Order: sequence, then structure tokens, then C-alpha cells
Amino acid sequence: MTRVASYSHNQSLLQGMLRNQADLYKTQQQINTGKKADDYKGIAPQASTVVTARAAMSRTEAYKDTANEISQTLSLIDLKTGSMLEATEALKQSILEALAMDNGQGFGEILESNFQMIASALNTKIGNSYLFGGGQTTEKPFTATSLDDLAGLASASDAFVNDQTKSSVRVTDTFTMQYGVLADEVATPVMEVIKALKEFHDDPMTGPINGDLTPAQVTFLEARLADIDAATQGMRTIQTANGLRQSQMKDVTEQLKQQSVYYETFVADIEDVDMAEAITRFNADQAALEVSYRAVSLISQLNLSKYI
Repeated sequence: MTRVASYSHNQSLLQGMLRNQADLYKTQQQINTGKKADDYKGIAPQASTVVTARAAMSRTEAYKDTANEISQTLSLIDLKTGSMLEATEALKQSILEALAMDNGQGFGEILESNFQMIASALNTKIGNSYLFGGGQTTEKPFTATSLDDLAGLASASDAFVNDQTKSSVRVTDTFTMQYGVLADEVATPVMEVIKALKEFHDDPMTGPINGDLTPAQVTFLEARLADIDAATQGMRTIQTANGLRQSQMKDVTEQLKQQSVYYETFVADIEDVDMAEAITRFNADQAALEVSYRAVSLISQLNLSKYI
């Protein structure tokens, strides 16, 4: 006589169905999230590698944000140094024109205008800090607000209150860049020239420089051209050095971008699911589950009366 063990068949089929349900749920979760597992337990053999890679990726992202911020600062330094250079060159051009025409009409106004352009650039703020202030962030690095203020000082250098701390920043694990530019280093020479011109212009014995030039005024203005050239050369040197730093920062930023992509890809290779393979498994798991449902349904309809 053959024994019909329907109970054991039911249990076996139910367990198979539950396994198929679990497999289908896991695959569906992978498709929905794009990840192989919800936590590190699911990728236990490579968990420490992922944690290390993620830490390196976070550090790279922080460096990249810093590099972008410094690049903006360097661009502003270039812009403001360039505007001071233009004002200095414009002052030289005004002197050349006055000498060519032997007439200094409106020279005082021209001098004031160029002074204000340079003074404004020196006191540029970025965020809550003065761009050319060094470590001194709460006070304007250049204190003279007018030509009269400048002329009243013993020396043009007395108008500068920036300290000598140049900003520096670490942009990779192995590279730290000093990038700050100080107000006094970029503009003291030109302010000395402007102060001398103002004092000569205001001196009743030699000025004002307005109208036909006297021989003494011609001699004085000609002598100042060499001083302006020296001031201009100093500004160009600072601007060139800043340009080199901009180029360096551009290279560093590109390297950080590539490094960030590398870490992102590395982590994704471990954590992310192969979507095409997951969809194939999902279809197979779904088919297997449907078969399980049908088998359980069929065996549930069996009873001994059909075999008696």
C-alpha cells in the first residue's frame, strides 16, 4: 500500500514559496533603491573598504569646495589688482598728456579720481573680511578717505593698517597654498607718488597744477613718471604671481574632480546593483513565485478520498 504524505508535501512547498517571496522582495528592493543592500551587513566582506573609500571621498569633496572658494578669491584679487593697475596707468597717461600739451587743466580732479579708484579697490570685502587686509579682518586696510587725508600723513605707508599675515589654505593632503595679497605691498608705491603729487599741487610755491605748466612743474611731473613706472611694475609682478596661483588652483581643482569621480565609481561598483541583471533575476523570481503559488494551490486540493 502506498502512503500519501500530503502534510510533508505542503510544508516543503510552503517553504519553497516563502523563499521565492523573500528572493523576489530582495530583488525588488534592489531595483527600487539601486543598492545591493540597505546596510553594510549586506556587503559585509567589503564594508571596511567602502567605509574607507567614503571617508576619502568626503575629504576630497571638502577639498574641492575649498578649492572652488579660493579660486573665486583669486579671481577677485586679479580683478581688483587689475583695476588698481588701470588707475595707475591712467594717472601716468594724464601726466603724459599734460606734459604734451604743456597744460595741467583739471589735474587735481584727475588725481582725486584715480586715488579714489585705488582706495576703493584696497578696501574690497569678500564676505565679512577685507580682501587685502591679511589677518586683520575688522578694519579697512587703507584708512585715507581723501587726498587731503593722505597728504596729512607723514608717509603714505601710515595709511595702511593691514597686518603681514598672508592667507594660506590646504587644498589636498599634500599641498598648501599661500594666496593672500596685502594692501601695503600692492599700493604703497603708487600712494607715495599720489601723495607727492598732491603736496606739490597744494604747495602755493609750486602749485596748483592747473593751466599752463611752469618749468618747475614740468620737471617735477617728468620725475614722477619713473616712480609711477616702478609702482606699475610692482603691481604687475603681484598680478602675475596671482595668475600663477590661479593656474595652480585650476589644475588642483581638476585633479580633485577626477579623484572624486574615481571614489564615487569605486564605491558604486561595490554598493550599486547591476540593474539589467537585477531585472532579469526579478523576472525569474516572479515566475518561480507564480509556480510556487500554483503548486501550493494544487496540493491543497488533494485528499485521500480521491485515492479510495
